Amino acid sequence: MITKIISLIGFCVFLFFQISLAQEKAGVSSVRPTAPSTSGSSASGSETHSGTGLILRNEMLEGSEGNIYLGELWPKGKLILKDGEIKDNYLFRYDVYADQMQFIKGKDTLAFASPAEIKSVTFDGMTFIYAPYECTGMLMKGYFEVLSEGRKQLLLKRTISYHLKADASLPSDQKDTYLINESYFLKEGNMPAQKLLPDRKDVLIALNDRKKEVDSFLRKNSNRLKTKGDLIQLMDYYNSLK
Repeated sequence: MITKIISLIGFCVFLFFQISLAQEKAGVSSVRPTAPSTSGSSASGSETHSGTGLILRNEMLEGSEGNIYLGELWPKGKLILKDGEIKDNYLFRYDVYADQMQFIKGKDTLAFASPAEIKSVTFDGMTFIYAPYECTGMLMKGYFEVLSEGRKQLLLKRTISYHLKADASLPSDQKDTYLINESYFLKEGNMPAQKLLPDRKDVLIALNDRKKEVDSFLRKNSNRLKTKGDLIQLMDYYNSLK
């Protein structure tokens, strides 16, 4: 339990400083995206540079190596605004590092300066929303991928847990290395999203209004909550209950 609390606090502190890089206000105007920091990061157990000048000390770095851009090739997608307006001729990508939804306009790469007015953005089979969420008493806002729709949405938040700058002495095709950490959240109605740990105990607490049915579902599936697919299957089941 202590380990989980420490991990959650560290996650929230990191997000607070990372999100300060991104946009905040409302509207559909655009601003130029924040470029990733060139600061390097050290290995597990030492210093990690968050890209904001903040140095975090970690006992263990979580995540898997990946691309900081979802939709790196700029797929065409659909933007739905909260006022009902739909735009389906944009080319999108999501910048995990800066927590920005970016698009191409003319020859420029821009980011939405008004994410609060976005209802959803869909591209490459993924749907994203911009929503408030709580972390150890702090209220934040950011982009999430929607994994399961319904009374309680299952959301996925991606953050950078490790950044290793490419060695300048190596060939120019060498790229920076990033570890991307994935965290799950539940969101109900207009309430801020709450972090969900992928374990049986936390799930039963979060879904206590259907505890009996959820407990039975988990037992039938050997209490498996090891993968993203397991959580999606569980939440699809929960959201199907009347």
